[in-house]
Amino acid sequence: MKQQAWLPIAIAIILFANTEFKGQNLNRQVFPDMELKSQRRLLEVPDIEGFITLKGDFHMHTVFSDGSVWPEVRVEEAWQDGLDVIAITDHDRYHPNKEYLKYDNNTHYNLAAESAKNKGILLIHAIEVTRKMPPGHFNAYFVKDANLPEMEDTAARAFLTVMEKLHEQGAVMIWNHPGWIAQQKDTVKWFPVHQYILEKGWLQGIEVFNANEWYPIGLQWAAEKKLAVFANSDVHDPMRLAYDYSGNFIRPMTLVFVKARSEEAIRQAILDRLTVAWFNGTLAGTEELLGQLFEKSVSIQKVETAKGKTKYLVSNMTDFTIHCKGLSADWTGKLELTPRSAVTLIVPESTSSVDLEVTNWHIGMKENLQRRWNLSR
Repeated sequence: MKQQAWLPIAIAIILFANTEFKGQNLNRQVFPDMELKSQRRLLEVPDIEGFITLKGDFHMHTVFSDGSVWPEVRVEEAWQDGLDVIAITDHDRYHPNKEYLKYDNNTHYNLAAESAKNKGILLIHAIEVTRKMPPGHFNAYFVKDANLPEMEDTAARAFLTVMEKLHEQGAVMIWNHPGWIAQQKDTVKWFPVHQYILEKGWLQGIEVFNANEWYPIGLQWAAEKKLAVFANSDVHDPMRLAYDYSGNFIRPMTLVFVKARSEEAIRQAILDRLTVAWFNGTLAGTEELLGQLFEKSVSIQKVETAKGKTKYLVSNMTDFTIHCKGLSADWTGKLELTPRSAVTLIVPESTSSVDLEVTNWHIGMKENLQRRWNLSR
């Protein structure tokens, strides 16, 4: 009887203890699923013969000019977006935050360097030389010291001195957003100063895409004047405030074809014009490079022949978007190859080859890549 009398008391003690324990937990509950997980997007982009393909964004800003994020944030964003190389290009003379921050033109690079190393991102030491049009804005890459006294001088001659001194440091320079409406409202013009710096050997590339603007004439100039092409974000706010990341969004980037994963190899690739612009489901570059990318991206396989028709499976193994239009008498249709997808092509049984135009892969201002599929192989 005594043992039975103690039983309700023991149960009450246990329940009280459990209630007390749970009550304490209610004062601090953690919901880790609410936190954004840092994870890297793996973009499927092919290498071409003899080269490694690196994905880069070579134009972005931080609080050390007119951006709104810390340099390490740009590194984290690039890592999440699947990039291999970036350049932070804060302005040389536009420092709206100088009242609150103490810095110079090298600070953004110095602060991001360790983070980039830890993330495996190649960080290029860069600066944006900022002037009214003409001449406009220019990014200088692979600089050794971005603090030049002439950068604060507004005289036209000072700009040329800056370009010359950066060139003497071994910098590679590109013309940014040549068609930016804030600087060229009614036209997109190549000024005498641009011809001058080109002839001096101080200009190696040009943006054919910037932020959300595409400049077909920039691609034409690149072909005529032997310049490397670039597509860059020129992002100022956090990437996910600047762009709509819903769906299958891929940020603007420049593909660089290198012999090795190094800064020197990237510099040489730019000098050799081994770059392709990738933006909004579009590629822009030389016919040779786009042709090699196409061959590495698309495969075609015979499925069956029946009733005088042959069916082929056309596969896109990459994250590129590929829009094809038939140019042959036997096939004048269209194929819409979204990233990592396959579609069917049906042609007469006697068709041995198909000519096509890749309407969203540009090799000139009004010219797109053309290829021939050999169906007899």
